[in-house]
Amino acid sequence: MDSTKEHHNQPVTMTQIAREGGVYPAASDLWTRHPDLKAWSNDLSAHLGPMLPGAHGNLLMDCLVDAIASYKKAEADGEDPVGAYVVALLERATDVFDIDVTASVEKGVIAWDPLQQSLPDFCRLYSDVPISVARGKRVVSDEVNGESLLLLGARLLPEYIGRHIVRKVIKRNAQPVS
Repeated sequence: MDSTKEHHNQPVTMTQIAREGGVYPAASDLWTRHPDLKAWSNDLSAHLGPMLPGAHGNLLMDCLVDAIASYKKAEADGEDPVGAYVVALLERATDVFDIDVTASVEKGVIAWDPLQQSLPDFCRLYSDVPISVARGKRVVSDEVNGESLLLLGARLLPEYIGRHIVRKVIKRNAQPVS
């Protein structure tokens, strides 16, 4: 996928993403029981915006589908569904590191860094030049993905929810390699 400045990242809420993707009833049910999940989901959508590609149309939809499924599985397994939702939301969001967003300026190309600024802010900053979005071809190891998960979580979420993310990464990295 490659898009230009005509597809700038306009603000979007996860409610809009859920409605457009047909998962609003499930998402709304979880958000009603746990309002923080909606707030954290909206923080992610405000940071990434809707223009990043994903398997379900856009990356935000992928994040939401994974988060809802993880919540339901954790709840059925007697585990922490809130932590599972947050970890799944961010785990899928790390796909952002495999997407190249660039602005073509007079002196070259400037790449967006998701750890430095939101994509809507980047698009506003470079609104007068073409912005391209393309999937990268990087292969990311579990260790690097874990680091990305922690960094993105630290950027977007309150500190106290970070313990769920840290536990997940530690648990995954402690698993024996087969």
